[in-house]
Amino acid sequence: MFDSVVGLLRHSLVCHYYRLSSNILPWCTEYDLEQLPDYTAIADELAFAGKLARAYDQRLTFHPPHFIKLGAEDGPLVDRSIKELEVHSQVLTALHGSWATCCAVKLMSTAAFIQYARQLQRLCM
Repeated sequence: MFDSVVGLLRHSLVCHYYRLSSNILPWCTEYDLEQLPDYTAIADELAFAGKLARAYDQRLTFHPPHFIKLGAEDGPLVDRSIKELEVHSQVLTALHGSWATCCAVKLMSTAAFIQYARQLQRLCM
Protein backbone atom coordinates (compact mmCIF):
# COMPACT_ATOMS: atom_id res chain seq x y z
CA MET A 1 0.00 0.00 0.00
CA PHE A 2 2.77 2.44 0.89
CA ASP A 3 4.62 1.84 -2.36
CA SER A 4 1.48 3.15 -4.09
CA VAL A 5 1.99 6.47 -2.24
CA VAL A 6 5.49 6.66 -3.70
CA GLY A 7 4.11 5.81 -7.16
CA LEU A 8 1.42 8.46 -6.95
CA LEU A 9 3.90 11.13 -5.91
CA ARG A 10 6.23 10.21 -8.77
CA HIS A 11 3.40 10.63 -11.30
CA SER A 12 2.00 13.80 -9.77
CA LEU A 13 4.81 16.21 -10.61
CA VAL A 14 2.41 18.99 -11.56
CA CYS A 15 0.41 18.55 -8.35
CA HIS A 16 1.73 20.69 -5.50
CA TYR A 17 -0.86 19.63 -2.93
CA TYR A 18 -1.66 15.98 -2.40
CA ARG A 19 -4.24 14.66 0.06
CA LEU A 20 -3.31 11.26 1.43
CA SER A 21 -6.12 8.87 2.25
CA SER A 22 -6.87 8.56 5.94
CA ASN A 23 -7.40 4.88 5.23
CA ILE A 24 -3.69 4.46 4.67
CA LEU A 25 -3.64 2.60 8.01
CA PRO A 26 -7.02 0.94 8.53
CA TRP A 27 -8.12 0.22 12.11
CA CYS A 28 -5.14 2.25 13.32
CA THR A 29 -6.72 2.89 16.72
CA GLU A 30 -6.50 -0.83 17.47
CA TYR A 31 -2.71 -1.23 17.37
CA ASP A 32 0.54 0.68 17.77
CA LEU A 33 2.13 1.59 14.46
CA GLU A 34 5.60 0.60 15.67
CA GLN A 35 4.30 -2.88 16.59
CA LEU A 36 3.42 -3.80 12.99
CA PRO A 37 5.60 -6.66 11.69
CA ASP A 38 6.63 -4.62 8.62
CA TYR A 39 7.06 -1.33 10.46
CA THR A 40 10.65 -0.83 9.29
CA ALA A 41 9.65 -1.28 5.65
CA ILE A 42 6.62 0.99 6.13
CA ALA A 43 8.76 3.69 7.74
CA ASP A 44 11.33 3.40 4.93
CA GLU A 45 8.62 3.76 2.24
CA LEU A 46 7.09 6.75 4.03
CA ALA A 47 10.51 8.40 4.39
CA PHE A 48 11.17 7.87 0.68
CA ALA A 49 7.73 9.26 -0.21
CA GLY A 50 8.50 12.31 1.94
CA LYS A 51 11.82 12.75 0.17
CA LEU A 52 10.03 12.66 -3.19
CA ALA A 53 7.40 15.14 -2.01
CA ARG A 54 10.12 17.57 -0.95
CA ALA A 55 12.02 17.08 -4.23
CA TYR A 56 8.81 17.72 -6.22
CA ASP A 57 7.77 20.65 -3.98
CA GLN A 58 4.56 18.90 -2.95
CA ARG A 59 2.60 19.59 0.22
CA LEU A 60 1.00 16.49 1.71
CA THR A 61 -2.24 16.69 3.64
CA PHE A 62 -4.70 14.46 5.46
CA HIS A 63 -8.43 15.02 5.69
CA PRO A 64 -9.45 12.75 8.58
CA PRO A 65 -12.68 10.80 8.16
CA HIS A 66 -16.06 11.88 9.45
CA PHE A 67 -15.87 9.74 12.58
CA ILE A 68 -13.13 11.92 14.11
CA LYS A 69 -15.12 13.83 16.71
CA LEU A 70 -12.95 15.76 19.15
CA GLY A 71 -15.92 17.69 20.52
CA ALA A 72 -18.13 14.66 21.16
CA GLU A 73 -19.83 14.04 24.49
CA ASP A 74 -18.85 10.35 24.31
CA GLY A 75 -15.46 10.03 26.07
CA PRO A 76 -14.35 6.80 24.33
CA LEU A 77 -15.17 8.37 20.93
CA VAL A 78 -12.98 11.36 21.78
CA ASP A 79 -10.20 9.00 22.89
CA ARG A 80 -10.37 7.07 19.59
CA SER A 81 -10.42 10.35 17.67
CA ILE A 82 -7.28 11.53 19.45
CA LYS A 83 -5.57 8.19 18.81
CA GLU A 84 -6.46 8.38 15.10
CA LEU A 85 -4.99 11.90 14.85
CA GLU A 86 -1.87 10.75 16.69
CA VAL A 87 -1.41 8.06 14.04
CA HIS A 88 -1.83 10.71 11.32
CA SER A 89 0.90 12.67 13.10
CA GLN A 90 3.15 9.60 13.20
CA VAL A 91 2.69 9.06 9.46
CA LEU A 92 3.47 12.70 8.69
CA THR A 93 6.52 12.54 10.95
CA ALA A 94 7.68 9.40 9.12
CA LEU A 95 7.20 11.26 5.83
CA HIS A 96 9.07 14.39 6.82
CA GLY A 97 10.75 14.04 10.21
CA SER A 98 9.12 17.30 11.24
CA TRP A 99 5.87 18.14 9.49
CA ALA A 100 4.85 21.50 10.90
CA THR A 101 5.68 23.52 7.78
CA CYS A 102 5.18 21.01 4.98
CA CYS A 103 2.05 19.04 5.84
CA ALA A 104 -1.44 19.66 7.11
CA VAL A 105 -4.27 17.82 8.79
CA LYS A 106 -7.63 19.38 8.00
CA LEU A 107 -10.23 19.19 10.76
CA MET A 108 -13.86 20.16 10.36
CA SER A 109 -16.76 20.70 12.70
CA THR A 110 -20.14 19.40 11.61
CA ALA A 111 -22.25 20.20 14.67
CA ALA A 112 -25.62 21.82 14.24
CA PHE A 113 -25.61 25.50 15.18
CA ILE A 114 -27.38 24.91 18.51
CA GLN A 115 -24.84 22.24 19.49
CA TYR A 116 -21.88 24.24 18.22
CA ALA A 117 -21.32 26.25 21.42
CA ARG A 118 -21.38 23.12 23.60
CA GLN A 119 -19.09 21.29 21.20
CA LEU A 120 -16.66 24.22 21.17
CA GLN A 121 -16.65 24.29 24.98
CA ARG A 122 -15.81 20.56 25.14
CA LEU A 123 -13.13 20.93 22.48
CA CYS A 124 -11.43 23.82 24.28
CA MET A 125 -11.43 22.21 27.73
